[in-house]
Amino acid sequence: MTAWLVGIWLVLVTIVGLNGIAGGVAAFLHASRSKRSRGGRTFLASAVAGFLPASSIVAIAIVGATEDTTETPMALVAIFGMCFAVATLISVPGAIVVANKLESPGEDYRAFE
Repeated sequence: MTAWLVGIWLVLVTIVGLNGIAGGVAAFLHASRSKRSRGGRTFLASAVAGFLPASSIVAIAIVGATEDTTETPMALVAIFGMCFAVATLISVPGAIVVANKLESPGEDYRAFE
């Protein structure tokens, strides 16, 4: 039972962390006056957040290249792609929320425009 609770906790923390990273990248792109549209910033922020956990596969490939392993390069590419895709999809809501809030702030902020 304890293993399930730890597993669920790790999944929730990972989801929150990925959404936080995607939101932060979306805010950075907005603050840097990027020429991208809101959708482009959302996609780029999600892709950056998805690349972070997937990049650990690159480290495994480098370590595996120095040792004699049975892992083929195509298997590592497939694992990298799946990890990247899942992490990117998980981080989309955080990027969307932050990008939308920064594009259209609430009525409190419109009073000064």
